[in-house]
Amino acid sequence: MLKYRLISAFVLIPAVIAALFLLPPVGFAIITLVVCMLAAWEWGQLSGFAARSQRVWLAVLCGLLLALMLFLLPEYHHNIRQPLVEMSLWASLGWWVVALLLVLFYPGSAAIWRNSKTLRLIFGLLTIVPFFWGMLALRAWHYDENH
Repeated sequence: MLKYRLISAFVLIPAVIAALFLLPPVGFAIITLVVCMLAAWEWGQLSGFAARSQRVWLAVLCGLLLALMLFLLPEYHHNIRQPLVEMSLWASLGWWVVALLLVLFYPGSAAIWRNSKTLRLIFGLLTIVPFFWGMLALRAWHYDENH
């Protein structure tokens, strides 16, 4: 198992660095969107979706949501500092504080979310969407000055 993880790391690290420095912002956004869809697939399993078709639908819906958010923002390509993006990133700070409290008070805090697929899906949404916008915001930081 460790051997496969090391091989994956040796393949993925150069690919991620190449995507970060060589792709234009839209290309990087698409790659990040695919990563988020894979994260939604994994989160579906964590949420209790055993059937493969359920996880596929969750990944597709997550991808559609992020793509709609990305391409419906009017000035995304010139300015990542949009109110929707900033609100998402600030909300993620609140979520990570809550997540920290859930971890600190585990296993008692598990009684809140253990039997709720809906709550676990909301946790995934609160994790994946801000990750997407955070990655794009980091990529767009001073992009015009460097390219």
